Amino acid sequence: MEERTLEIQELFKLFKKKIWILIGATFVSTILGFFYASTIDTMYRARVKVYVGDSANFMSTYTSDQMQSYENFISTFKEVIMIDDFLDETLSKNELNLKANVVRDGLSFSSAENSTILEINYTCEDQIIARDVLKALTSEYARQAKIIMPTAQVQVIDSIKVFPIEPNTISIIATAFIGGLLLSVGMILVIEYSNDVIKKKETLESLLPVPVIGQLPHFNDKEER
Repeated sequence: MEERTLEIQELFKLFKKKIWILIGATFVSTILGFFYASTIDTMYRARVKVYVGDSANFMSTYTSDQMQSYENFISTFKEVIMIDDFLDETLSKNELNLKANVVRDGLSFSSAENSTILEINYTCEDQIIARDVLKALTSEYARQAKIIMPTAQVQVIDSIKVFPIEPNTISIIATAFIGGLLLSVGMILVIEYSNDVIKKKETLESLLPVPVIGQLPHFNDKEER
């Protein structure tokens, strides 16, 4: 079977003729995306940034030994805080009725190299719980720092912020819209390429060993009237 090709002009005509498929498939896909986004539970992320150093000014400079000491403390704290017993004690002390493994799964940390600032993040479905968990962990962070390094100054340099992270409704709907549009285009091309009806004289001449010497005009009912 000879390979068929469609010119740009033919494509425009084809899509114009099948515009109902474009509109219908895209509309249905977008609506499904909207309903899907509405069924997803909202997730919240709480974030706090805590500084630890030997000065209340977090812009202070430190010797390499001092910097290494504080970096080691931050690294150790990140490891210790993920231990179940440590979390259970901290949660119980702050009257938070949560399981250690649940809290651990929602925790994440971030700290830059050569920095004494630790960012703590906690993600869950309740924004109040997310805030309370970070308050408890920040308090424990300060207490542990004082025990290990009595001269340490612990300061919250960016207060706890809670913001929704899921669902990203606009992104989901946009993805559904684009997906529906691409699907409808694919459907139209599949329908067109699977149609073996010969529509042009040039196509017939390429298939037959003889030239086409004439063709009958086609009139629809409206033109006849």
